Amino acid sequence: MVKVFSILLLCTVFSWLSSCFTDSTIKLDFEQHPVGNRDNTQDSGSWWGENITKITHHGTKTYTFVIDKTVSPRTAFLYEKTDGEGWVEGKSFVVSRPPNILVDSQGYVQVIGFEPFDSFASMYDGRLFHVRFNAANTVTGEYTKTYITEDYRPNLPEISSYATIYCGAAIDTDDRILVAYNNSVQSHTPGTHSLGARIYDPSNQSWSYESVAEDMISRHAYPFAFVSATYFHVFAIEDDYDSYYEAIGQPYSEYPYRYGMAKHFQRPISGGSWEETTLIDFNSSKTKEEIWNVRLRIVDFHVDSSNTIHALIRYTETGDFVPKCFHYTKKESEKAWANKEILPNANKLTGLYWSRIWERDDSKLFYICYSWGKQVWLSPINTNTLYTISGLESQYKKDATPFISSVRSGSQPSSDIYIVIYSGSYEIKAISLDVPTSGI
Repeated sequence: MVKVFSILLLCTVFSWLSSCFTDSTIKLDFEQHPVGNRDNTQDSGSWWGENITKITHHGTKTYTFVIDKTVSPRTAFLYEKTDGEGWVEGKSFVVSRPPNILVDSQGYVQVIGFEPFDSFASMYDGRLFHVRFNAANTVTGEYTKTYITEDYRPNLPEISSYATIYCGAAIDTDDRILVAYNNSVQSHTPGTHSLGARIYDPSNQSWSYESVAEDMISRHAYPFAFVSATYFHVFAIEDDYDSYYEAIGQPYSEYPYRYGMAKHFQRPISGGSWEETTLIDFNSSKTKEEIWNVRLRIVDFHVDSSNTIHALIRYTETGDFVPKCFHYTKKESEKAWANKEILPNANKLTGLYWSRIWERDDSKLFYICYSWGKQVWLSPINTNTLYTISGLESQYKKDATPFISSVRSGSQPSSDIYIVIYSGSYEIKAISLDVPTSGI
């Protein structure tokens, strides 16, 4: 009886482990295409910037870009694809880091990027620009380009004129655009850090500047921007140089930056001040070594049709070294955040490296997730059901970085998901996924 019980117990444990760690039990139909013929660059390539809107969809067209390392200094090539067809290369722009790509309510594609003053002198000194294509539904024709932050040379910049590579952008159904960016002039001086915003008003076709936060103790970067029906939103993470890490040596000195805090800011579109809340502050509860080891990152942001805010965050628990993603929520009218771990039974071996949130046209919410060496998963929120939505092979499976078309990029609500996948470790072509979900 003991032997039989042991066998049954082992079978039960094996069955549980299989259910926890299987790629999926259900595979969805999908289309997978290489994005053009250009390879990504390893050094701050197309995959860089979790906060950037890198793909958008309007009508029957999808838009994205790739960065080709063979082109100097660094150039983003736009691409467009009609549903069911292949990718066509469009215009290109010199940028220090990947740009944001948006589409307005009439189908006009817009680009928000950071252009260096002198590509060969410094990739970090420059200004933000806005491009709007003159014809709808294409990125192959003429366009109008406007600089939305100043060329402050030869004077020292003020925060109202300064901009950095850390930039996120969003557009709403009324064609308002929010550009959120770090504008800390004194990058290594505590108490001098700041976040700025440029806002486009379509009624008078003009840009204005606002200070989101000033006199911050530490630098915050990789800002997500979002324009809901009633609020402007900015979601950013602490990304601050800390000499302590250089002093104690490797591995901390290899990247002496502290990621210990995640903050959210919002203000009513009708006017008023920016309100700040803190989602995570490890600086008050962990040592600096522990903060470095948990590898805190923010990975997505969304406001749904019921005015609930969704902020996705990834970190490893101290001593665990397995990355986990957490889902923070609150109503726009509230200040307190609730949180839970995303798919806790699906990532116990390799961790959940990426998680995005997607709202279907029927307001149903989904996670889009990637675990190291696996396929990309789709999972309806508040379920344990996993759907495989990719056919990743070889190097793609080792370091896939998926981005989705979302409403913050101007994408129209749909029952289909449009995804672009880059690799952060290999010089390989980007690939795209078109995934119908109406049957689930």
